[in-house]
Amino acid sequence: MKFLKSYTGALVVLAAVIVLSAPLGCLRSVNAQRAQVLELFAQGGQGDGGSVASDLQDRIGTAQNLLTVARRYPETDGISDLEGAIAWAQGNADPDKGAFPEADVNMGAVCAQVIAQLRAAGVSEKDAQYLYGFEAELSGAADRMSRDEYSKAADRFNRKVLGRFPAVLLRNLGAVKELALVADVND
Repeated sequence: MKFLKSYTGALVVLAAVIVLSAPLGCLRSVNAQRAQVLELFAQGGQGDGGSVASDLQDRIGTAQNLLTVARRYPETDGISDLEGAIAWAQGNADPDKGAFPEADVNMGAVCAQVIAQLRAAGVSEKDAQYLYGFEAELSGAADRMSRDEYSKAADRFNRKVLGRFPAVLLRNLGAVKELALVADVND
């Protein structure tokens, strides 16, 4: 206790506070910047709700509607694959899950396969119109997602914030995760 009351003890405590405040301050700053990018994911760039999150939910909803149509045709092979793809996309519809781009791309690919199988099976005229609508909805939402400001902001955050000292140390220690980028499924 005598050491802490001495001049040397005070300098040691001061040095310890300074050494700890730098990484904690950096962590707080990096997390604040990350939260801003996540806000873009949820709310979109214009704050109008047109966001990656809403487009992803639109794609999941369209896939669920496709599943409803596919169940009318039991000879369709991809029903269980579509159910799994929808469940994976729903479970990863958040950038912190890390797998949302892969889950979304997989769901889009499975939807395309099921649509092709249904067309080959010879669906009713009404269901054929649904299939064209599903394709347009899936493609439109994917296009909006690929052009959304979130991907640019997430890429900038990953490269410019997490790629520089001292934030790179926080990333390497696992204190801050990179943000997943939206995959362009229309290429």
